[in-house]
Amino acid sequence: MKLKDIKKNKVLKKPLRIDLSKKHGFKNDKKHIVVITKVSKRKNKRKARKGKVFGKISSQGCIKRKKNISLLKMASNSVPYPKKNFNKLKTYWVLEDKKNKYFETILKGS
Repeated sequence: MKLKDIKKNKVLKKPLRIDLSKKHGFKNDKKHIVVITKVSKRKNKRKARKGKVFGKISSQGCIKRKKNISLLKMASNSVPYPKKNFNKLKTYWVLEDKKNKYFETILKGS
């Protein structure tokens, strides 16, 4: 499957990495669904507004930091559930782009 097709479809019938999905409990039936999530590769620093720091001297050297959360965890938290009765089995890496990383999540219906 090409990257163009992945950007259009978020819910897939078959996983891209079959070996990992079988290892983590994916079965080819109606109860299991594969969802692809996109996470941007970002740096951990927040840029200053308008390119420079405004204010008094005390705030000149400070750079605001974001929370250190791995991209895998961000992808598993941002999974769009098709229905409420689905549980997450596993999330793993699939593809990489210049700006983004793509992760695949296996959902199991009850």
